[in-house]
Amino acid sequence: MNCAARVEQALASLPWVEKHEVDFGKKEAHITVNGKFDKVATLKAVTDLGFGATVKKIG
Repeated sequence: MNCAARVEQALASLPWVEKHEVDFGKKEAHITVNGKFDKVATLKAVTDLGFGATVKKIG
């Protein structure tokens, strides 16, 4: 499984993620979440794979 697919799979496994798009060329992932968003767990899902992660915008 390639890197983008691993990140997509991790994001898809989170119950608050309704939509996700990973662009490794830009080193970005865009997600749409429901009201139960957990920022810490979302970042952990990505960093546990060995990638850096930050949240740039909420809302």
